[in-house]
Amino acid sequence: MSDELRRIAEGVRVVGFESERNISQITVQDIQDFYWEAMQTVGWPTEKVKPSHSLMPGYKCLRHRTGKFTFVDEWSSHANGRSEGKTTIWFGTNPVWVMSYCGWYPKEVISFLKLALTEMIEARHFMGGRGNNYYYDKNYSDLAYFNDVERAKLFSGFVGEEKIYKSINDGSDNTLVGLHRYQGMSLI
Repeated sequence: MSDELRRIAEGVRVVGFESERNISQITVQDIQDFYWEAMQTVGWPTEKVKPSHSLMPGYKCLRHRTGKFTFVDEWSSHANGRSEGKTTIWFGTNPVWVMSYCGWYPKEVISFLKLALTEMIEARHFMGGRGNNYYYDKNYSDLAYFNDVERAKLFSGFVGEEKIYKSINDGSDNTLVGLHRYQGMSLI
């Protein structure tokens, strides 16, 4: 076994967590703390970092690393508004948390969606890794965001669906303009 593999197997020093630990010593809270750090640093809604190209054709990627924790968000989006992706957090060579999502949004509601998601990132409040139950912004007065975390609002396991509706001024019901379904869980 190489020295590098032995070092990984025996334990690593985690920058930012100030102790030497191996995978059996990290907690779901450690992973969630790193998740918030990564989302506030490189999260798609924050637009702080331009996505790079993934190793998979047609995909984009955001990455963040602190010590042995690595955050990888990879997604594909298409001209028709449909998209899908997966966010994985790794500790060393081990995936320790995952979220997958898929759905569709037209380009004209993306900036509103990013505002809804950013609200929860800034608050460090986990609602399935998406926005709050309800979000409204006066600058987008015809749009409303709803997030239904169907089961387990916990970082360790969750399933849900978010939707954006557009109000129509003719008295008819609001129109669904896009949605994403998502799920995820801790792997430790």
